Amino acid sequence: LEKQFARADLYLFELLQNAVDDGATMVRFAVKGDSLQVSHNGRQFTPLDVLGLSSVGLSTKSQQGKRTIGFMGVGFKAVYKRYAKVCIEDGMYSFSYQEPTPHKGGYGWVMLPVWKQSQGGSQETLCHFSLERPRGGMQSILRDLSTLPTTAPPLLGRAALVKMEENSASKKWTLNWNGKLHVVERTCLQQYTNNDSSEVVTVIITDRQGLQSQSKWLFVSHKYMPSPSARTTYLQATKRSHAGAEEVCAFINLAAPPKSGRVHSVLPTKISLPTSMHVQGSWLLSVDRQEVQDLSDNSWNSDILKALPYLSVDFFRWAANEKLEDYTKIMGTLPMPGRQNADITEILGQSISLRGLQQAFYTQKILPVAIPPSKDAMDTMCSNNKNTDYCEGERSMWVPPSFLKWLKPGLLLDWLGKMPLRTDLMGDAAYHPIFSSCVIGQLDPLPNRRLHLCKELLGRQREPDIQTILQMMAAISDAYDEHPDYTTTSQQPEQKGKKIAKKNGGNNTTSIESKTNAPRPSLPSSINAWPVFLTESGSLVTVDHIALPDEDFALVPQDLAELLRPYILKKEEPQQQYMHRTFQKKRDKKNGNRGQPMKSKPTLQRLHPSLQEAIIRVERSSTVTGNPETSRAEEGAVTSSVDWDQLCGPASSFLKRARSYVPSNVVDVPSAVSNLFDYYSKQGRDGLTNQCKTTVLSITQFALEMDNHRLVSFVLIDDVESSGTKLIPAAQAYVGKSLDDDGPGSDLQNVAGKSLPYISLEYNAIIRDSSTMRKKLWKLFSHAGVQTGLSVDISAVGDVEQDRTILAEDIIPHLPEKKLPQLRKNPTKNDISLPYGLGKVMNRRKYTSIDAQLSNEWERLVNSMSPESAVGFISLLLALPVEANAHVTAKSVPAAAKCLSGQVETQARMIIEGCSGNHLTVRIAPDTAVPLRKRLYFLPPGQPGAKALDISEAQIVKQLTKAKWLPCSAQSDFMSLALFRPDEALLKPDMSRPEMPVVRIPEYLLMRLQSSALAQALTWGTHSPPPPVMDLVKLTKEATYLLSSCGDSSRIEQIAAQMISLWTAIARAHLRGELSSSDMRTIKSLGKNSNRCIPVRRVLESRGNGSWIVAIQRCVRMPEALYHNAMNSTDELKELTLASLVDSNFMCDFNHSKHNPFFLSPDISKTIIYLVGIQTLSEFQTSSLISVSGLFVRHCCRLEPDVSSRVLPIRASFSYAMRYCIESPSELDKVDGGLKVWVCNTSGSGSKTLRRRWVSLKNGPVQVVLDDSRARRALLTPEMGIQVLGVLNHSEKDCPNAKILSQIDKEIVKYCGIWRLSDSRFVVKTRTQGSGVVIKGASSKIQLVCALLKSMEVDRIRLNENSDAIGQPSEIQNDFLTLSYEPPIIIRHDSLIREFRGPAMSTPVLTPIYALKKKGIILVCGDSS
Repeated sequence: LEKQFARADLYLFELLQNAVDDGATMVRFAVKGDSLQVSHNGRQFTPLDVLGLSSVGLSTKSQQGKRTIGFMGVGFKAVYKRYAKVCIEDGMYSFSYQEPTPHKGGYGWVMLPVWKQSQGGSQETLCHFSLERPRGGMQSILRDLSTLPTTAPPLLGRAALVKMEENSASKKWTLNWNGKLHVVERTCLQQYTNNDSSEVVTVIITDRQGLQSQSKWLFVSHKYMPSPSARTTYLQATKRSHAGAEEVCAFINLAAPPKSGRVHSVLPTKISLPTSMHVQGSWLLSVDRQEVQDLSDNSWNSDILKALPYLSVDFFRWAANEKLEDYTKIMGTLPMPGRQNADITEILGQSISLRGLQQAFYTQKILPVAIPPSKDAMDTMCSNNKNTDYCEGERSMWVPPSFLKWLKPGLLLDWLGKMPLRTDLMGDAAYHPIFSSCVIGQLDPLPNRRLHLCKELLGRQREPDIQTILQMMAAISDAYDEHPDYTTTSQQPEQKGKKIAKKNGGNNTTSIESKTNAPRPSLPSSINAWPVFLTESGSLVTVDHIALPDEDFALVPQDLAELLRPYILKKEEPQQQYMHRTFQKKRDKKNGNRGQPMKSKPTLQRLHPSLQEAIIRVERSSTVTGNPETSRAEEGAVTSSVDWDQLCGPASSFLKRARSYVPSNVVDVPSAVSNLFDYYSKQGRDGLTNQCKTTVLSITQFALEMDNHRLVSFVLIDDVESSGTKLIPAAQAYVGKSLDDDGPGSDLQNVAGKSLPYISLEYNAIIRDSSTMRKKLWKLFSHAGVQTGLSVDISAVGDVEQDRTILAEDIIPHLPEKKLPQLRKNPTKNDISLPYGLGKVMNRRKYTSIDAQLSNEWERLVNSMSPESAVGFISLLLALPVEANAHVTAKSVPAAAKCLSGQVETQARMIIEGCSGNHLTVRIAPDTAVPLRKRLYFLPPGQPGAKALDISEAQIVKQLTKAKWLPCSAQSDFMSLALFRPDEALLKPDMSRPEMPVVRIPEYLLMRLQSSALAQALTWGTHSPPPPVMDLVKLTKEATYLLSSCGDSSRIEQIAAQMISLWTAIARAHLRGELSSSDMRTIKSLGKNSNRCIPVRRVLESRGNGSWIVAIQRCVRMPEALYHNAMNSTDELKELTLASLVDSNFMCDFNHSKHNPFFLSPDISKTIIYLVGIQTLSEFQTSSLISVSGLFVRHCCRLEPDVSSRVLPIRASFSYAMRYCIESPSELDKVDGGLKVWVCNTSGSGSKTLRRRWVSLKNGPVQVVLDDSRARRALLTPEMGIQVLGVLNHSEKDCPNAKILSQIDKEIVKYCGIWRLSDSRFVVKTRTQGSGVVIKGASSKIQLVCALLKSMEVDRIRLNENSDAIGQPSEIQNDFLTLSYEPPIIIRHDSLIREFRGPAMSTPVLTPIYALKKKGIILVCGDSS
């Protein structure tokens, strides 16, 4: 069982199959208790059946004729995989099979029937199976019944109904699946041939709640005669012979066809099919009935597979018979032809022939085709009205669905000559590869029926049907968009010019590109195959024969469009035609092509005016979106029932494809305007007429409105010589004061005078004194190529070998092999011109160097600039497109692309600046990248074009390197600006080089400059300025003044930051050896007279944040560790004092990053220490320490820092500093207002509280005392005017050096005459009023309360000890509960008053109190309650 039945639930389907085989019309599965009850009304058992159930390998089905499945006698045994006991009863026999208990796992057991009492006389005719003792319990039964394959009821029901056609009057088959009732019926039986038929099987499902659902299944059947080898295989596998025909059927769910069908042998197997239909057949299966036997050597199963294509034909027969309107239900049943051979398909690894299917489609009327509608429908003129008929493939034509959406069937029939296939009914399967050339007519190649189409479009009255032409364009565009094998390349400009081979003929096309090699029905791979353009002469041509107006004509006003219409095509004059033919003959003779026909471009024709107008309307509707009035107006222009908005989108897409295919045939508005202006320019050499000037101004006004600079390829200028107005190319004109009276245009005109052609004053008619219009017009002209200020010239040396100096100094040293490269010997195919519009054809025997430089007028302007105007120059300079590629290719240097590739240069020559013998200079176009490298151009052998070698930096780079054009300031001074060269400045501040000037221009401009190729080509910051010693002196004076007068702290921090930069620059200059002896003396002098010149960090004055400035005497270099010798030695006291002052951030340790801002730059730090002479700890003299101590004490008295915390190092520092100050009392005399000390706050509330603060010892607001009596400290009140010291009060446990500090504090307190609270002159007395009365019972109450509190404390301690689990809980006694405890006596007085008297107090301070504890007595006061 384990090997033969992989799944435990297969017994359900085995029982179902047996019931169907036994002719049952009703089958029921029901769960009862812990068992499954199965019953059916099929035939009763025979003795042979009982023997078969009790045996393995013995089946009774071969004795009953041909059965659906099974022959090995193992099917029923599947129940034993789930159940240990099976009871069977059919009214005649009653027996059971039961697994022995206990049973050894892994060993089989004999299926011996256990007979029960016979029920021979029963009226029961049902076969009943009771499946008991389930393995896995009741849940396993419910899990088995949880899923019933959806294909099982229709397939089993149909099989049962086919069996009962002759044996029973019942027309229904029912299946009760644990309360869910399935009723199966057969309907719509159709017989197409002797071997092919179809039917619809209906399944009605009623659930436990009574809710019904219905599904319909389409079955098609095909009979075939098995081959002799198949019969032999069948005999060998089943041990019985086969005679007659064999039937195979396919079925789908009409409501939801599956994506992938399955192989069925009454019930589904594991095998999936590549089509959507399920296939039922007499498959030879594996033992577990889940796999078919090997197809490679099983002829029987192979014959079943070969019949599958005929089943697909039957689906289409059924559809034709039913006149199906939704073919998507059956399209999935079509097999997919192979990629290499369309006549076969791969199914389950076997090659199956499709010739039968192809022949049926080709010869039988089963393919749906579109036919013209009836007369009533035709009167509506709606292209969507169409009827469906059925036709053979040989008389049909495959068309994409979009054709049936947009075009009438009659038009398609006349155009294509065949009936169009109804692909619009097939969904995504409309492009199924089965509809190939061997089944149905194809559009590729397109049928040559242009005359029939033209006749249909023009009609009898020769009036063109423009609507239909637009619909054809829309249909073709949608066809390419929807076809899965093609992609549109018209919207990918980078692919223009790429050669893509066509599938028919090998021609080259750039419009449509195939994405897959699958043999689907194809479209012409070139948009040029469709003859949909109607010419003026009334003929239909392809896109390569017409001049197609660009989509921008939709934006042109009507009067301007009429003016430009004659200039869409330029007719060559006879003289020009003769010169063209002569040139072609010379080229043929030169290239050896005499006598061979020339491939000429087709002669362009004009579109029919109506079609041209319609195309413009389509583009206008596509461009002007969201305007309902415009849409309705355009729709009314073409009488049609189709939606105009829907038509415009695909029609416009087709036109875009057409323009992409032949961009040279597309004429845009700027081209037409350029043709017009060129004509005006030639006709008006002596001056334009007023009408021409008006036209030019009107077009300029339109260009301004459309913001299209290409419409102003020519501009008006005021000619000084003729005093008239001329029209010249935009690139030859300059913007002067008329448009730019306060910018570079004005500067340029002031320099060049009237020698250059400036924009005419005629344009003032457009400006009308509006600054906004002036800016817009200036922008338009600048984009059109008019020189707006900065101009660059391209200079060329035609033959460098003629100038030996240039060759020897500038060329040869920079070449890779220090010699000129080899030149080609033969002439080039085309005349190759030098790049940048130089207009000179290259000579194969000469080398040409090309360089770029600022024009002369701008070079003069740069040399006379101010720092303010330099910002504008930088802006113009960065506006220039530049390139600095050392390796010259067509991609890296676009301006030389045609020269390098050997193509003919068609660009118009720029204005010639100078031409003298071997030298040529031209003005570069504004949109052309300026080369920052000087290059050598020549014609090498073996290449069609030229080659360029990099020589050196261009002249423009040298000009900018030598000129001072960068406004800069020092890093410490942002205000003063001066012009510097690039090698004298930095683009951004560098903390390692603070001495270097930094470019000061607007941030956005600076970012552009930093990222520009121009900045990469220049050298920056190679020349350092002199050391800023005097700047440091100036800042030192300002800092000293501010600090002495308590100036603005933010300014002090700014000066400190500037000093850090200056000191860094001075140190770097010293390291470079650039610091003079005079500078050294100046620096040394800064350390005298307490000048504040050392920037530090985190000092006491800056509250530990930011930077500050101190004198040199407050700087020291402390060792990493201090080693103390004798306890009271002088050296140790000095070390402790300095260390404490450093910890307090008063002294600055330059050996630590905490104070030294230069610490992270060791070289800078060491240099500054050397320059200013910062002392080490051992070098620090006692006199200096006394001076520093005095500074610290005065600092505390002046700034009064907070010393509220006893751990602050400033407390120790104050003690150490006072210790040295009492050695030199003059230091204390320098304190303004007298010596101050820090005092602590006193008890009290509100305004009476004395806060902690610094107070003067002499004449202060309070008397300062030393707190050495805790009891008396608690008695102090604000009214006493006494505050205790917060400093000079170190105890011996405060800190590691507490003993020294405590001794120092005693000396200082004694020196300063500060009283101690323990002094006997501080007297405290308590007075009572009223006679004392003992409060009865109070003693016991006090004892009880204390006992309770003590018990709570004991419990808490014990709980903590238990949670810690460390040792045993300690024995803690409650002393208040012992017999020896004597509670205090409570005595009440009327009042209690405490009296406090001090040495300096004239009268004592009296304070009422409420309780006082004496030995064994508690005194209280108050009333009796």
